[in-house]
Amino acid sequence: SHIYQNTSDSIESHMLYLQVFSDSGCSAIDSLQITVYPQVLSGFTQDLGSICDSSLVTFTDTSNGAISTRKWNFNDGTVLTNVTDTTHIFRNLTNDSVTYTIRQTVSSTEGCTDTSISQVTVYPFIASRFDTNPLNGCGDLAINLTNNTAGAITSFEWDWGDGTIVNDSAPTPHTYVNDSNIIFYDTIQLTVENIGG
Repeated sequence: SHIYQNTSDSIESHMLYLQVFSDSGCSAIDSLQITVYPQVLSGFTQDLGSICDSSLVTFTDTSNGAISTRKWNFNDGTVLTNVTDTTHIFRNLTNDSVTYTIRQTVSSTEGCTDTSISQVTVYPFIASRFDTNPLNGCGDLAINLTNNTAGAITSFEWDWGDGTIVNDSAPTPHTYVNDSNIIFYDTIQLTVENIGG
């Protein structure tokens, strides 16, 4: 076997010859013309390989050759055709990390094709949500929190806004003290993380 390559932009032709000989010195020859179409090479780079849910990944096309069509398959039902550089938002609503295999396939008018593959790992969806009861009142004011977070959360940080920080999924009630003659405003903040940080 023999591999013919054509890295030019035009069609190349090669002649293949076969010559045979007999024991008596007779010979015969046959020939065949081999047509080699221009090579197409798929290729791309991406700016991120591991992301949080709903993050945007940028893909930069590096393919070359006599390309007539390009196809991107993001492994989540999204397929794009005849696009060079592109972006895509990946989702993961499960409780585990999900890896998507991205494929870019290029082809020429003669039917030559090439495919490049890469992967993006998407960490699980998380959402920071909570309710407070009550929202206001006279000091000393005891606030109860209801944790309404969602997703595969691995750490919690409650910032009560008065310098108190608690790392618990269900913190105990917190009491705000106001011994002054003015109204105090404090903001409660909840920060959650998953395995991706």
